[in-house]
Amino acid sequence: MLPSVSVIIAAYNSAATLGATLSGALTQEYQGDIEIVVVDDGSTDSTAQLVAGYLEQDLDQRAASGELLRRTVLYQGQQNAGQSTARNRAIEISSGELLAICDADDVLLPGYLERAVSMLQEADSAATMVASNAFVLTPNGIAADRPLLRDNHPRAEQQRLVGIQYNFGSIFMLFPRALVQQLGAFDEQLRSCEDWDLWLRAIFAGWTIVRQPEPQAIYRWTSASVSSGTDQVYQAEDVVIRKLLASQGENMSEAERELAERRLASGSPLRLISRFEDGLRNGEFDAAKRDLFEASALVSFQGRLSAKAKIARLPGGIRLLQWRQAKLDALNGYQQDMAR
Repeated sequence: MLPSVSVIIAAYNSAATLGATLSGALTQEYQGDIEIVVVDDGSTDSTAQLVAGYLEQDLDQRAASGELLRRTVLYQGQQNAGQSTARNRAIEISSGELLAICDADDVLLPGYLERAVSMLQEADSAATMVASNAFVLTPNGIAADRPLLRDNHPRAEQQRLVGIQYNFGSIFMLFPRALVQQLGAFDEQLRSCEDWDLWLRAIFAGWTIVRQPEPQAIYRWTSASVSSGTDQVYQAEDVVIRKLLASQGENMSEAERELAERRLASGSPLRLISRFEDGLRNGEFDAAKRDLFEASALVSFQGRLSAKAKIARLPGGIRLLQWRQAKLDALNGYQQDMAR
């Protein structure tokens, strides 16, 4: 019998997108029980009324074998306390053997759980998490050839060092309930990067992330996305690294400690990359190259970033990168408040 799955959704003023999120979770091809747990983090729109429409329906389905598959939606409201707190409350309420994180503006495609659970069951260790790839939905639609996760996935023995460089996991993560029983759930003091913090804690505790490479979800990237870059995100990255040094510093290799300390000294690589891209847009090439070279040194595992640094060192290379950035901005319908 397949394990039951709880889909964990923290919602805040999500009435415009949550219907698609719930429908995606309820129409999974997965032949096990699915429980969708929505915690409303103090919404002031019609989020509660939207979820109520699902609560009133009989959602159970019949498998091809005739077996009854439970499809349940649970809802609880709370005063606004942040996404981490809402996710943790949803985990507390949930009953599934496996937990799947999904944001209230993203969508799980029909094969998502079937493929992710299959990878988890095939893993060599029970201490495994599955990060699923996704299509990226921008204001101009979906570019099918540019999924969310495009860099190579690090091998198990690389994951501690690469995890310090950047969050190579995915918000579309499936993992056993044992992970939060062992390590605790999301850090409620963090308003950003709380997923990266949990994945890092898991990696340093001996867990491994595997990747389901075929996009089986839709990740929404717009100016309204929580993940769109702000100073809060960059500051949260520093907090995550300081936490890691405080808890694991004595257990780190010299290379891991040096990288963590260099990150704190240089600031967020994400900020450097954002400044590099803005430098290209504004024609500030010298500053753009400095930011690119520093980011590439900090995030050496990202092949695409290293390739850009090599191009920038060639005659005329920086103008080629500017042309490519303009092309990508047009493709994505880029707006200034979509900066990461």
